Amino acid sequence: MPAILSKAKEILLPHRFNYFHYQAGYGYTYQASREYFNRHLKIIPKVLTDVSEISLQTTIFGHIYNNPIIIAPTAFHRLAHCDGEWGTAQGATNAESIYICNWTLSTVSTHPRLDEHTPNAKLTWKEFQWLRKLTKLPLVCKGILSIDDAKLALEYGADGIVVSNHGGRQVDTGLSAIECLKDIVEFVNGRCEVFVDGGIRTGTDVLKCLALGAKGVLVGRPILYGLTCGGHNGVEAVLNLLKQELMYDMASCGLTRIEQINERILYKYRQ
Repeated sequence: MPAILSKAKEILLPHRFNYFHYQAGYGYTYQASREYFNRHLKIIPKVLTDVSEISLQTTIFGHIYNNPIIIAPTAFHRLAHCDGEWGTAQGATNAESIYICNWTLSTVSTHPRLDEHTPNAKLTWKEFQWLRKLTKLPLVCKGILSIDDAKLALEYGADGIVVSNHGGRQVDTGLSAIECLKDIVEFVNGRCEVFVDGGIRTGTDVLKCLALGAKGVLVGRPILYGLTCGGHNGVEAVLNLLKQELMYDMASCGLTRIEQINERILYKYRQ
């Protein structure tokens, strides 16, 4: 993955790369995720186990998917490659992964409804509740980092939450998502599905997130860098690399199915 980042930096104009790679403040929040993955979560290998057939298949909102790696919602893909969001979608399709498209309505009716479609600092949980009443589709709330917000998400009808600090782009010296994942999973206790993003760069990162109770993991910047380097083929390559690493790491832990992954593969929680 570092090689893909380095190549993307060579290809992109500086202002485009800086937009994708932006970190709030001095980047402490962004760095905190990597530090927690590497320093606090140690994997325990397991030997002499039959791992000849490994499946990444998982169930999300009652539907079966071929792997738990999801492309996070990110914007302006044409800054990375002329294929833009189409290229990302094609890469996701080829790699059999879910793609969350960051979609907004850019062409809207004239005044007085124009402002209804622009960012609004007054948005509250009441708007989420209103949205809940409009659809029976699963609603997922992204950006949860505390039990307090997880509680509100449940109260207002969320079917899923994404434990996320938005890639460390919003506030510096904040929590890393992986750091508070386990507490939120335990609080939710199966009442909704929990996902996580933030700093996920390797198959071992994916494995650790799943071990702490995440239903799936969202990946953002690496996808954009893959798109930069090779269009839809680059996106597919990044996703396939993560899947291959995850399968290798599962094999090292004596695991053959996603549902077998739990916190007992992590030294910190084995004691």
